[in-house]
Amino acid sequence: MTRHRSSLLLCLTLLLTSALVHAQRQAGPVPELLEQVDPYRAQRLAEYNSVFLQEALYTARRYRIVQANIDLLLIDDDFTITPFEDVAPIRITQESVQRTEDVVYWHGRVQTALQPQLDAYGINIFTSISIYAWDLDESGTASPSLQNRFTHSPSWRIDESGVPVLETVPEGEAGIVGPPPQTPGDIERHRRLKNLERHAFYSATAEISLPEGARYVLMPLEYTPKYSVIYEVDRDKVIQMLIDPLLPGEVDTRSESEKLKVARYNALIESLPKEVGKPVREDIE
Repeated sequence: MTRHRSSLLLCLTLLLTSALVHAQRQAGPVPELLEQVDPYRAQRLAEYNSVFLQEALYTARRYRIVQANIDLLLIDDDFTITPFEDVAPIRITQESVQRTEDVVYWHGRVQTALQPQLDAYGINIFTSISIYAWDLDESGTASPSLQNRFTHSPSWRIDESGVPVLETVPEGEAGIVGPPPQTPGDIERHRRLKNLERHAFYSATAEISLPEGARYVLMPLEYTPKYSVIYEVDRDKVIQMLIDPLLPGEVDTRSESEKLKVARYNALIESLPKEVGKPVREDIE
């Protein structure tokens, strides 16, 4: 009987402690996902991504360049997203998450100023945030980690003569190393992958639509994806693009004003210079 009481008291103590920690977290300050970028660096980033930003921000009312605090998306606590200084912080609570070596899909519930009214009707607002890992080669050029997965065991290294050499294999894995890369193309690719700095940084993508009507988009900068641009969508600037080309005999039901908006957008895209082979970097000096 005494042992039973002790176990019961221990369980109650653990439950109360857990509840207290949770309450303290709820009452304490909630960390912010979007970190400020100093004006000089933001300007340099905007210049390096100028062509991308002209296209990406075509429907933007306003924008700013930020850096996402990726660490907050690797744990399970709440955080806030504050798109602009005059917008109240938007609290995000995790609902589910899928984490792999190279990508994280984070799904959360949005807490808004209208939450009491939404709760009364059982309405929830959700957002999804995608996080991708990036690797760096010896020249500082970045590439998505998803593209750099080994097709041969990383226990193989390529020596100075271009010959695969088996490195020390952890105990118990000797039988699953598999064959070495053999063709010149496979050997060169394996050498390149072995020299990469894996998961050097991460990019983040998200979209939040609030019941009040505002819509915010977080998008990595194309040539410096460690940094992002967050913008507020101007609904008057949104264009109605056709998903598929019209078939013979089909009628374009869009209004003349909508067709004109599309024509203006297409003219802008055609006027932008093509940036072929421009390197993706982690940062700008």
